[in-house]
Amino acid sequence: MYRPVPRGTTLALSAETDVSCYRIRTSITKPSGGVSNHSSMNTSNSTWNYTFSEVGLYTIKVSAMKTSTSSEVDYYYTVRIY
Repeated sequence: MYRPVPRGTTLALSAETDVSCYRIRTSITKPSGGVSNHSSMNTSNSTWNYTFSEVGLYTIKVSAMKTSTSSEVDYYYTVRIY
């Protein structure tokens, strides 16, 4: 878990792989349960400037697919907003 940040903060959520991927997707689950997604195609990196609008614990999932038929490789982390 990363250090807590205040509500209304915009962070650049970045993901990078060592090879070009068919898709890199970042999914954010808000404390209220809502989900927002951002995808980048045919790249080895992805950045999403996201504003955290709710107080509580956010779960962030980064999924990478090397090809359109490969399995996703997932990485999870959390951010607390106060």
